[in-house]
Amino acid sequence: MPKLLFDPARYQFYLTRGLEDHAAAKSAGFIWDVLRNRFFTEDPKVAARLMQWADGYARSLLADACEVKLGSKPKPVRVALRPVPGAAQVTIHSTAIH
Repeated sequence: MPKLLFDPARYQFYLTRGLEDHAAAKSAGFIWDVLRNRFFTEDPKVAARLMQWADGYARSLLADACEVKLGSKPKPVRVALRPVPGAAQVTIHSTAIH
């Protein structure tokens, strides 16, 4: 059975080599890497189509990227109620010739 893994050096989701994953990888949108002999994608939405093959690390990355919480509700977003001060304009006088 193939596994969906994540390569942090190349920021790619890739499938371990297996004959049964060729049709599924192609239909999901993965690209064949001739040098490494594996299917890969940099798009988390493409990789999420094969989440059933993902290991724990790849599954958590896909959940974060696709905003899918596995077994939990999303936390509410807090909004600042006080105004944020703007940047002060400061003029610097210089006698140096540029």
